[in-house]
Amino acid sequence: MRGLTEYLNAEPGYSVLSTHYDGVACHAGGHYRIKGLRDMDREAVRAELANSSVPGPEIIARHMDYGLYPADPSEACPREALDICRLLGMPQKLMMKIQKFY
Repeated sequence: MRGLTEYLNAEPGYSVLSTHYDGVACHAGGHYRIKGLRDMDREAVRAELANSSVPGPEIIARHMDYGLYPADPSEACPREALDICRLLGMPQKLMMKIQKFY
């Protein structure tokens, strides 16, 4: 992915790449990311999940900010999947396996 980014940077025109790979943005002309769950009040969402009959993914999606914002190219890709698993109450045994490879 980094090679592709460097190549496209040298060509005329614009390219948009979407990835979860770290380090790709260091080779890009600009770096944007979605805000995602960065500003989410996790305790409020936990309470909403506990007190609602609405499926958990729908509740979390309502709190997701899909807007694009400038980001520092050295910033690591967000890894919000683990937070989402925790919010959804995934079994501890599964969480331990996920964290092993995270």
